Amino acid sequence: MANISEQVDLLRQGAQAIAAYRAAQPGIVIDVRGANLPDVDLTGANLMGADLRGAELRGSNLEGACLAGANIADTKFKGANLNEADLSGVIAQQVYFRDCRLTSANLTAANLQDANLRGADLRAATLHQTRLVGAKLRGAKLRHAIVKAADLSTADLRGADLREASFESTNFRGAMLSQCKAGKANFYRANLTGADLSQANFFAANFNEARLVDANLAKANLSKAVLRAYLHRADLSGAKLSGAYFKDAELGGAKLSALQKLYIQYRLRLG
Repeated sequence: MANISEQVDLLRQGAQAIAAYRAAQPGIVIDVRGANLPDVDLTGANLMGADLRGAELRGSNLEGACLAGANIADTKFKGANLNEADLSGVIAQQVYFRDCRLTSANLTAANLQDANLRGADLRAATLHQTRLVGAKLRGAKLRHAIVKAADLSTADLRGADLREASFESTNFRGAMLSQCKAGKANFYRANLTGADLSQANFFAANFNEARLVDANLAKANLSKAVLRAYLHRADLSGAKLSGAYFKDAELGGAKLSALQKLYIQYRLRLG
């Protein structure tokens, strides 16, 4: 087994050197735990199954790199380029992805619990069954992201850009989404129980069969949104409801003004 310093030097040489090394030693595991590797060029590198725990990779270029199944827990990637990288199945608790570029990255089945993704660019990223419990995504960009059956419970998405993203069957229980931009986003069958969605923009968003029980939607923009959802005890005070679709919505105990109630009755009569 190679020592860590030898493999650190290898990574500094880039993707071609890594490919040759792995071809000569099939099955070898790249192990650079705790290494200091800022600003390295690992474009397209094969780091599948690598152990990068606690390493420092700030500002590095990993565009198109394969890190599938790698252990990157507590690794520092601040400002790194991971566009189109394969991060499927990574072990990444408390990873530091702040201000990273992750556009079109594959994060399927990744464990990103308590990860810091504040300000990260995840546009068009794939996050199927991704674990993001307690993750920090404040101000992150997830426009056009495909998120399905992921766990974002208690995550912080305040001010995030979620426009036209899909969150089908995703768990947002207790998450913070206040002031986020989520126009035309798809929350079909998502669980938003107890989530804070206050002052967020959900123009024309789809909440069909979503659970919004005890959710805070105060002053949210729900204009033209599909709200055929479970809204028991939800706070809709001051929310914009113009053109919203409420057919078959369950509103028991929801907090609504008298004017809002009249408007919903009017919308239901229109069908």
